[in-house]
Amino acid sequence: MENISVRAGTNFNDLQEVEIMDLNEPSGWVIIPIKDINDRPIRTFMIQIAVISNHQNGRDTHMRQIKIHSPAQDILRSSLYFPEKFVTNEFKYFSVIR
Repeated sequence: MENISVRAGTNFNDLQEVEIMDLNEPSGWVIIPIKDINDRPIRTFMIQIAVISNHQNGRDTHMRQIKIHSPAQDILRSSLYFPEKFVTNEFKYFSVIR
């Protein structure tokens, strides 16, 4: 039985635990959805994945090829900066003030 903790935050000093997962002899890809209280994806700058305990009596645990995926579309940001009337490239160029 392995316990894995996923922590997220803006830097190393303010990491908060967002997910704890118990795995029984994992093999292959393990999917861990990371969401907030409202079931929305979290926004973070740093993610830490820690193995709290393992089932191999102290032998090393190896994690290989970790992939982190984000939502395919950010609805709030796209509707905020690009309203429906700004659909051409010329309008999109002038739709944001720098």
